[in-house]
Amino acid sequence: MLYIGIFYLTGLGTSPGAVLVPLHYIYLMLKAAMNNNQDAIKFFKKSGELRQEKTGAPEYFIIFTSKEVIEGKEKPKDLKDEWFNFKNINQYNIPQIIGKTLNNLINQCKFTRFYENGWIKEIYFLAVKHDDFRDCYEKIYITMKSIASKEVWINLIGGTNQINLSLFLSSCLTGIGTKYIYIFQKDISKIHPEIERPDFENPKIRIPPESWQEIPFIWIGLENEILKEIKSLFEYRDILHLKEIRKILNRYNIPQQYLAKLQSSNLIHIENDKVAKGFGFEIIKNFEIKTKINDFSNWKKWAKKHDILYQININPPYNINKS
Repeated sequence: MLYIGIFYLTGLGTSPGAVLVPLHYIYLMLKAAMNNNQDAIKFFKKSGELRQEKTGAPEYFIIFTSKEVIEGKEKPKDLKDEWFNFKNINQYNIPQIIGKTLNNLINQCKFTRFYENGWIKEIYFLAVKHDDFRDCYEKIYITMKSIASKEVWINLIGGTNQINLSLFLSSCLTGIGTKYIYIFQKDISKIHPEIERPDFENPKIRIPPESWQEIPFIWIGLENEILKEIKSLFEYRDILHLKEIRKILNRYNIPQQYLAKLQSSNLIHIENDKVAKGFGFEIIKNFEIKTKINDFSNWKKWAKKHDILYQININPPYNINKS
């Protein structure tokens, strides 16, 4: 079995609970696994680094959000902490709330070190234009490609729709995401799960939690084989014969009704027996990212060059700094 480090990717808006709630569950389940809870052991069985005390602990967090959130210009509103008595919580900036809350959780669970320097290696914040899908998609896609060799968990409840759609789409196109997490919580003002405060040293929680939803592994590829073949036919010709498209569909055992889908999605235009290329292929082309970064160290150099990378000090006072 191959053990590789876990990278935890998530969006972030002005509700830090969207990031923190899944992480509370992850660390509580890790503690249960250390206490020999067989359901928890099974949950993490194929995750994490071989040298860890127990497998499944996140190695790095990468959080995608706006510069305003990272730099503390966007403030939290009406947050509640009923587990750790986080005093004056709404006076802290959002990255500080995440750092302090995670430290509270780790200390209460009395974890020994997962890694040489503690319970996590680094927490990174990457600045995106949170309302610009193209900006989010490009930065998230580049990030994912740089950690292709890692185990990547993706939280789909933090941040804007543009960020979450970019996380999901980038992962589906590259096949890099290994676990998708979606947790429903009614009270979004809470920075912890909507369950009773557990015994952190011996948590008795359902594994996985009732509100924990996982989406199956999805890998659609940027272009499937059918589209690649059709595109190749158009490479030197503007017009194809319909029988050529039918032949491709038959080879892949695809019903002929699929022709209607190809046309309605503007990939092809059919007139009698003639087939022209539609503008849908241009839309696909727009999702191709030219920047190629294939390792994490070069990703950090790229992000620093574009002045979008920040780190949080995971010890008090949880300062956020340009990386």
